[in-house]
Amino acid sequence: KLNPVSNLAWSTSADAKRLLAQSEEAIKDYDYAIRLNPKDDFARAGRGAANLDLGRYHDAVENCDQAILLNSKNDLAWSVRGDAKWRLGL
Repeated sequence: KLNPVSNLAWSTSADAKRLLAQSEEAIKDYDYAIRLNPKDDFARAGRGAANLDLGRYHDAVENCDQAILLNSKNDLAWSVRGDAKWRLGL
């Protein structure tokens, strides 16, 4: 509320919602964080994790691929992508 254009605030809100099993709402916040900062690899990886939670494995892989392109050292993106690919049998 204090800074509605802070992508970090939106990404942190999304992280909290994901931990509360509110993955649909988390994705909306991650989407907004990414609109504010398209180079935010952590928001993209978080969105991938939320999609993984919802069983949207192809979306999770795509989100994580985008995050890895932005930052090849993003451990969350690699982990979530691996889990999603395993669930897809890839």
